[in-house]
Amino acid sequence: MSQLLPPSPLPTKPPFRKGKRLGLGAVAFSGAGQLALGIAGGLALVGRSRVRTAGPPLPEQTIERVKDEIAETKDKAKEARNE
Repeated sequence: MSQLLPPSPLPTKPPFRKGKRLGLGAVAFSGAGQLALGIAGGLALVGRSRVRTAGPPLPEQTIERVKDEIAETKDKAKEARNE
C-alpha cells in the first residue's frame, strides 16, 4: 500500500517529542495553578491580619451609651406608670 501513496511532503515528528511537549505543558499549567494559589493564600493572610488589627466591628462606647439610654428609658417608663 505504501507504493500507492506518494511520500508525505511534511516531515513527521518522532512520537517522543509529542510526549515531551505534553509533559512540559502539564508542568507549566500546574505551576501556574500553584502560583495562583500561592498568591491567593498570601492575600488571604494579609487580609486576615488587617482585619484582626482593625479591632472589634462595633464601637464599645456606643454600645454602652445605648445600654444606658435603654435603662434610663425603662426607668422613666416605670416612673410614669406609678404616677
